[in-house]
Amino acid sequence: MPPWEYDPNLFVDRETIRKEIEQWVNDASDKRAFSLIDSPGTGKTWLLNNLYEKWKGETISGRSDRLVFWLDIPDVVNKKEKQRDLILKKEKIFKWLEAARGEALGHCAEIRAIDRTVPDPSRAVEDFIEDLCQCCDLANSPVFILDGYDELSDSAAETVCDRLIHYLTIRDCTRILLAYREEQRLYFGAPRFSQRSASMESRISDEKQFCRLTEAHGDTTLPSNLNDWKTSLKNYPWTHPFINAFLFECAWQGNGQPLRSLTVVDLRKCCNELITRPDGNGVFRHLPLHPSDFDLLKQIAEKCPPEWTSFELEENTGQRPSSEAVKRLVEYGLVAINSTTHRQKIADGLRELLRDLVAMEAHP
Repeated sequence: MPPWEYDPNLFVDRETIRKEIEQWVNDASDKRAFSLIDSPGTGKTWLLNNLYEKWKGETISGRSDRLVFWLDIPDVVNKKEKQRDLILKKEKIFKWLEAARGEALGHCAEIRAIDRTVPDPSRAVEDFIEDLCQCCDLANSPVFILDGYDELSDSAAETVCDRLIHYLTIRDCTRILLAYREEQRLYFGAPRFSQRSASMESRISDEKQFCRLTEAHGDTTLPSNLNDWKTSLKNYPWTHPFINAFLFECAWQGNGQPLRSLTVVDLRKCCNELITRPDGNGVFRHLPLHPSDFDLLKQIAEKCPPEWTSFELEENTGQRPSSEAVKRLVEYGLVAINSTTHRQKIADGLRELLRDLVAMEAHP
């Protein structure tokens, strides 16, 4: 099932990317994987959630028009395990396969029971996919939605690609849809076919999002000072759905009152929540940053260009990309490498918010 924190009432649609995905999922081409690639907190998981609910709800003659399966990848991975044969949690994969088989039985009763005696769970995945494609008379391709890939280490990601994702797509009847950060990648050879990829739209309808947030409080009228409140932040462009919602909730007073002014505390809390926010199972991804690491992050946002070279980083902060502090920022997903320019950058939205925080701290 999708992550617990998803709220369909607050979801803000991304129409362009949604249409592209919906066109792809019905495309007969060999591009059986679609990768949604963008910075943390830009709404990738919520878009996956929304598509999952939409596809599950489409019916023909009273039954689902498409088989859709959700897999939170970290749930089946020992993320700290170094030994390749122990990275995948065999029992968790069997449990997930049995739940998926239960859903598929409504479409075709011939799917074999999951064989828990096989030494490698990849074989069980392969058998399940074989049955889906051979035994089921499906109007549309089954879709596997995979979330949490970018929470894996490089070695774990490579194993997941070779021993799980490859077998989910070993037959041409299936499709996989997954999301990850810009600096991540699917490892060569898995999936062993061409894929499509896209990033989230840079501009969302923040007004639509604020309408949803207002309605969630039982009100129908947007706060009268919404525009002035937004422009009080000189750098942040209101393009990040998580940040938008967090700051709105901080400032909400209800009963027809205007939004209160944002404070240094609000912006600090927002940054911290963005860093530590829970994954699909409600487990916090990271501990709060050490104060010295957070200070470095603010320093980079203030003094470095939007995308910087190693020389610019060292010149402006005295830190090299190889320093332990910078490595921790990369590990947290706060600093990413632009795969096109090979420059580093702070995650979109967060950089601008940090610049506003620095300015507010200087002039409270």
